[in-house]
Amino acid sequence: MKTAYKKELKAFDLCSGIGGFRAGVMLSEMVNQIKFVAYSDIDEYAISAYNSMYDINDEICLGNIQNITRFENEFDVCGQLESSTIRIKKINDSIPDFDILFAGFPCQPHSLMGNRKGNTDSRGNLFYDIKEIINVKRPEYFILENVRAIKSVNNGEFFDEIINSLKNDLGYNITIWSLNAADYGIPQVRRRLFIIGSLHKKIPEQIPELIDLYEAEYPTTWHLLEKEVDDKYYISDKLLKTILTNQHKGYNRKAEINKLIARPICKTMHKMHRASQDNYFSDDYILGTYNKENSSVILAETSTSKIRRITPKEALRIQSFPENLIERLLKLGISDTRLYMLAGNAVPPKLVKSVLERILSTEDKKIDP
Repeated sequence: MKTAYKKELKAFDLCSGIGGFRAGVMLSEMVNQIKFVAYSDIDEYAISAYNSMYDINDEICLGNIQNITRFENEFDVCGQLESSTIRIKKINDSIPDFDILFAGFPCQPHSLMGNRKGNTDSRGNLFYDIKEIINVKRPEYFILENVRAIKSVNNGEFFDEIINSLKNDLGYNITIWSLNAADYGIPQVRRRLFIIGSLHKKIPEQIPELIDLYEAEYPTTWHLLEKEVDDKYYISDKLLKTILTNQHKGYNRKAEINKLIARPICKTMHKMHRASQDNYFSDDYILGTYNKENSSVILAETSTSKIRRITPKEALRIQSFPENLIERLLKLGISDTRLYMLAGNAVPPKLVKSVLERILSTEDKKIDP
């Protein structure tokens, strides 16, 4: 049985980026029940984008959260932070009370494409700051998001520590979902892990209901690609020889273009990796005709069939950001390089929508004390 969630929840958007969690709230049935009171990010470009994309009103921007959770001599600490009444007071005084915490904390240290240092990386140990905030503020809910590979980094010890800390040290009911954006109306293979916690409610173990991609706004990449773009997005013949290579330094993977479901949008796509890693499309695909019956594209006949990278707008569409938010961001005049990085770092809003509605729209099941 599902019921509309009535209670107003105050939200803290930690590691906010360009607001994938916030945009997900805006798309959800809880849009009028969740009020954001604070947001935080270390990237000045992400903060500038966030300020432009959303109506922030009287919300507090906290910048680098470690300026609040840590002392001057602790910024290189990789591990648990020592208990301190001064730290507790600082967190309580600096961060407004909230009911739900959103945190897509840095994934690079845990990603298979990253350095795999996990909590020994200065970005990977941000979990310990999140733990301190949860411990002090005691929100009713939190939703943490990261790459699936976080489960195996440091031989799985770091992930075990995360779950043990949240469940046994902090006393939260924990549910873990491994989800793929392509199963939730987003034309992108993007597998992510969601760690959901609640103080008093048992979160269902069953994942959110899947969404038929072909009933979505953009069933495939073909539906969201722009027909005409600046020449700067087209790949030169010289660079194509590298991009379309299957083999490089012992790495062998088929270089494919024109994929109906995009590869994962990554932060470093501005570097133009090979077509086995990034997304590239040809004019005959872009200008072709979509055949709904067999979910394919009938290629157009073009004189050159040039190949290009995706534009920042397309990257944001692939991530499922609403068009009005995309337009607000693009009007800022941020460079393409920065836009690609911001888009690649984001959590897909439509995926957040499904997670949120599964958690908050289900009839409350209280845990007996």
